[in-house]
Amino acid sequence: MKLEVRGGSFGYPGGPPLLRGVSFQVEGGEVLSILGPNGAGKTTLLRCMLGLLSWKEGQTLLDGQPLANDTRRWQSIGYVPQQKRPTLGCTALEMVLLGRSPHLGLLAQPTARDEALARECLERVGAEALANRLCSQLSGGEYQLVLFARALAVQPRFLVLDEPEANLDFKNQQKVLEVLERLCRQEGLGALWITHSPQNALALADKALLLNRQGEYRFGPAEEALTEENLSWCLEMPLKLCRVQAGEKQGWCVLPLGSREKG
Repeated sequence: MKLEVRGGSFGYPGGPPLLRGVSFQVEGGEVLSILGPNGAGKTTLLRCMLGLLSWKEGQTLLDGQPLANDTRRWQSIGYVPQQKRPTLGCTALEMVLLGRSPHLGLLAQPTARDEALARECLERVGAEALANRLCSQLSGGEYQLVLFARALAVQPRFLVLDEPEANLDFKNQQKVLEVLERLCRQEGLGALWITHSPQNALALADKALLLNRQGEYRFGPAEEALTEENLSWCLEMPLKLCRVQAGEKQGWCVLPLGSREKG
């Protein structure tokens, strides 16, 4: 299965073009990381791709068919928006059950099977112990896992995530990344995720899409797209990539070299 954007362009009324002819694709089992500075249109890109905003030009395709014409797209795609604390006093299980909405009829209530599936989704992300706790009482990392579980309750083939590790401490960031990696590598889901961390993107991505504030983009396999040159272009500052090895583990360290204004 493939999720694809072809020639996507968008601009808000009265403003300059924000996205210009963006094209990319991601398949099942792959992770696509999306990076760019604030104001580059990353969240807008996801909203256009999902049909929450309308492309000015271009289209989104799911297995070659226009997503805009697919009334069942929310049964194929699980969306995790930027984290916002709920104001209603719902439990984690009740929050996850909201993910069953695309499969329920108008005014239909979740069944025992839906509840069992919701509990299974909490277990898949390691959050089954949170089922009866109020979302308002969860930590940021715990609540992010609940949002993951809600997206999985859709029984999607793709996950679309907007900064899933934002505002989390280092340990919880790693936990969220481990869950995402397992869902893709072991369960075959495709994922598109926005991140402000080039180091996290380097650790996880199969493909990368880089945006800048001029509406330009660069896309390709992670090893070709996530280079010092491209990341410096995208993030508007020079940086250095350093390979790190600790025992049997390898990873990347991203060293910023200062703002362009300072030379």
